[in-house]
Amino acid sequence: MRLEPDDKARLSRQCLAILERLEVGPATNRELAAYALKYTSRISDLREKGYVIPEPEYLGQGLMRYRLVRPTVAD
Repeated sequence: MRLEPDDKARLSRQCLAILERLEVGPATNRELAAYALKYTSRISDLREKGYVIPEPEYLGQGLMRYRLVRPTVAD
């Protein structure tokens, strides 16, 4: 999903940083905490804006992997 310039301006700095990181590929909770300590709240904000971020995959020892689902061409 690509944002138009106006849409990017509407996201908080932390949401935008997390979104851009997830656009590169899956990221762990440890990686996302570098962008925002309350990264789960920022992920919730992105979900509310319509981004599809499924529940994270548990990797063990407290490590979770988050991913952004790419929209189909029809979207």
